[in-house]
Amino acid sequence: MKIQIIDTDGKVGPPGKVADAELYFEAGQLAGLKLIGFGIWERRYGADGYNVTFPARQYAVNGERRSFALLRPADGNLGSNDALKNAIVDAYRKHRRGETDDRQDTPQPAPQPEQRYPKVNTPDQDALNAQLQARRQPAAPQQPQQPPYSGRSTADKHGAADFDF
Repeated sequence: MKIQIIDTDGKVGPPGKVADAELYFEAGQLAGLKLIGFGIWERRYGADGYNVTFPARQYAVNGERRSFALLRPADGNLGSNDALKNAIVDAYRKHRRGETDDRQDTPQPAPQPEQRYPKVNTPDQDALNAQLQARRQPAAPQQPQQPPYSGRSTADKHGAADFDF
């Protein structure tokens, strides 16, 4: 697992937030995925050190805002949270000093879909694209059709009749 630090430099986000952190998974079933949403904050009231907030989801109950953690210890032991918080703070301190280690290396970006699957248009696909484009064009408003001349009288809703000669 690698930890990537993204500086906010006080420009993005609320005051006191110094950086964001992302976890990149390199092995196992989560290989190639990243977990985002970690925040690194200065401690309040002049205390030394940093706080780390974990990804959370907000919801409202009776107008009251609440949140629940998206990353929780499986066994209920909060020690695993503390170990991850310490690793993120250590990676942030090394990032600020300009040091690099295995946890802090920027992973290679995943190839873009265009690189993995080149776009190939076949003649059939071109015809389908033309049909779709034609369907997206707004249709011209149609004029109401008048009935053809029948030579008979027509009555309006009040019973008055018009005679065609």
